[in-house]
Amino acid sequence: MSKLLALEKEHTKEYQSFLEGKSVAIVGPASSVMFEENGDFIDSHDVVIRINKGVELTRKQDKLTFIGEKTDVLYNSLDFDPLSGGDLDNLNLEGVKYICCPYAIKERTFKDKIFYNDDESYFEKYNIRFINDDTYYFSIERTNSRLNSGFGAILDILDMPIKNIYVTGVDFYRSVYQDGYNIQRNWGTSHEKIENDLEFKIFDDDSHHNPDRQFKYFKELIQNDNRIRLDEFMKKIICDERYDNWETIPRDHLR
Repeated sequence: MSKLLALEKEHTKEYQSFLEGKSVAIVGPASSVMFEENGDFIDSHDVVIRINKGVELTRKQDKLTFIGEKTDVLYNSLDFDPLSGGDLDNLNLEGVKYICCPYAIKERTFKDKIFYNDDESYFEKYNIRFINDDTYYFSIERTNSRLNSGFGAILDILDMPIKNIYVTGVDFYRSVYQDGYNIQRNWGTSHEKIENDLEFKIFDDDSHHNPDRQFKYFKELIQNDNRIRLDEFMKKIICDERYDNWETIPRDHLR
């Protein structure tokens, strides 16, 4: 494994070259991605990125006009947990050129299975790489929160020499998840159901997800990086302080 891990740096160099000067769309699984029929616009970007099992949503024909079809890069926790990143063996990886982990390699969220397949390993086939350690740990310190995969992906992409990034469906639980995503949790589009599983309702440390603090940091990034483009829902909530805190989000006015 040590030899393969040494290649991870080479994968990152290749990834930087792959993204250089390109327009990027990152598509998360939030229900807000279904508020606009932006499928063609998403697919028009040079590179389209999806998060964890969000790649499975591209199998659903009724969603394609909203979320697009292509996937060039998948950001996945690599833990193979059906409640998180999912088993790569069961995901739609057609067209995927790179798989990136939004957690630092030291976190060891990954399963060793990515290195040992009967044929070509996932590590080699999909040029697997991990977020930069400094970016990852600085962001944890900055937000006092364990990063969610979507936000980790955004931070990683902003480290790259891209032209711009369009963000849709990564809204820090402001609109909860879209119907059909992660059915094992049975969240659906109900904020009441997801609230029962929210770690920050119980814990207040950097070992657990806190979407409110991550959203605050994201708003600061927008002010300082003109490469970031937002969908209409994100444009609205960025300017509405009610969305800054889980408790004050106007759930009846998501549209």
